Amino acid sequence: RAKCVQLAQLFPETLTREESATATADLSEESAAATADLSVTTRSFRVLLIASGGCGKTTLMVLHCPSQWALCQLWNEQFDFVIAHEFSYEKTRRIGGVGDLLGSWSALGIEIQEDKQVITDYIMANPHRLCLILDGLDESKLHLCDKYLQDVIRGDELCGIRLVVTSRPTPDAFALSESDPFDRGIELVGFHPDHVPVFVSRVLPGDKAECLKTKLEEDPYLAGIMTTPYYAT
Repeated sequence: RAKCVQLAQLFPETLTREESATATADLSEESAAATADLSVTTRSFRVLLIASGGCGKTTLMVLHCPSQWALCQLWNEQFDFVIAHEFSYEKTRRIGGVGDLLGSWSALGIEIQEDKQVITDYIMANPHRLCLILDGLDESKLHLCDKYLQDVIRGDELCGIRLVVTSRPTPDAFALSESDPFDRGIELVGFHPDHVPVFVSRVLPGDKAECLKTKLEEDPYLAGIMTTPYYAT
């Protein structure tokens, strides 16, 4: 049965930093790349997030989640790294490994302080401490995207990571889900009709808000458009 999922509970419980046998305080330690907790499952946990255009999947998964993690407000006990990669960005460069994925941070304006090779070695030794978000599968046909990313999505590369793949509800996305089932499937919906008046009241001053809410009651088509966040804004 369908149910709402909180972001904090998107993934199953994983070992915290304190519980992990790997020292995470100093990523430059030589032993960091050589030690991994063997009690952690080697199978990736994969989430497929489906949403129509304008519902906010990119805003949520590429902008909100990594920034909240960076501010220590989301997933900090679960992950040492949260990396978001947009398939639309793939048009300008090739992805052949973790080091290339780290370039997605630079594309989002995040400065990498540690040496990339140190981070790469750490992630390869501790894949369960990585949350990888691949956004917009519909913008890059699976059979056309880099083989490395294909293997990551199928769980043949970076085994053990926590992966989120987002897509519009296209035949390719549903075919991928049916042929190689994800551990969790989520649909990101827009505003519930009851939420629209609340949103209007928050973004418009009193008289304008009341005027728009009256129009929404009179025009079902306009009310329907307003349930898509992109159009509502």
